Amino acid sequence: MRKLTIFALTALCVTPVLAASNDVIFSCTAINGSPIEVKKVGNDYQFKYGKTVFKNAIKDVLQNPNSYIATGSGFITSSLALRNKGYSYIIQFIQPRNAPINIDDPNLYIEKDDNMQTVKCDTSKSIFQKFDVKAMRPGP
Repeated sequence: MRKLTIFALTALCVTPVLAASNDVIFSCTAINGSPIEVKKVGNDYQFKYGKTVFKNAIKDVLQNPNSYIATGSGFITSSLALRNKGYSYIIQFIQPRNAPINIDDPNLYIEKDDNMQTVKCDTSKSIFQKFDVKAMRPGP
């Protein structure tokens, strides 16, 4: 009986964590050590990097011209663009067509007017992506 109670309590504690992680669309750790994360929260994507946290409606993100999946001859480029307070936050990475599980050159581009900052993901750490390829438009 005691083992069953411990198992039940463990399951109750772990289940919300697993459910929350299912809503992650993209995550990596920047070279500076800060986590970068996009998570689905209801009908929104929530972006988080450092102290910057905001939400965009999923439909607005998918209609953004910088949100796309482009297929090249040997690779696939995926890009997801969110906006907040005049800034664009664009997550972009490349996947080889013959090994789409691999994620190469993952970056966060922060743009405002003609200024752009590149934040590179640390490829020695875990990188996760679950873009909705069926909902995203083909790229340029």
